[in-house]
Amino acid sequence: MLSRRQKKPPACPGLAQAMRQIAGRLCCDFAAPIEQDSQEFKAQAVFYLRRYLPPGPGRPSEDAITKAINLRKQGVAWKQIYPECIADHSQLQPALRRQAEQNLRAARRSRRNAKKRRKPPGSFFAETIPPPIVPSGLPPDSSL
Repeated sequence: MLSRRQKKPPACPGLAQAMRQIAGRLCCDFAAPIEQDSQEFKAQAVFYLRRYLPPGPGRPSEDAITKAINLRKQGVAWKQIYPECIADHSQLQPALRRQAEQNLRAARRSRRNAKKRRKPPGSFFAETIPPPIVPSGLPPDSSL
């Protein structure tokens, strides 16, 4: 059994060798920044590697929804957005057209709400403990 720290070997043959070659090239091309702060360089390398690889698990974003969001941010009315974001909008039957329009608005709303639900990085939900109740020595009815 593998411990928490140990990961399974990559399922993709040749990946380790390719990554070793990439690391060697980075060491040659960026020797000075690595020597100055190797941890920071590694963090930046991982950042860009993640950025340029496909997204992780989850539904990939649809271009039509992203376009609708951007157009709404610019103040464009929904009636103008529908033909641009829904394929064959003008040829759809009225019931199907309404459904596609509702789906587009719902997808935009869902993506906006999903951003609100996600925790910002570095935020922790710590349980707050109320301060202890310490008697002041005065009778409860006395006021100053």
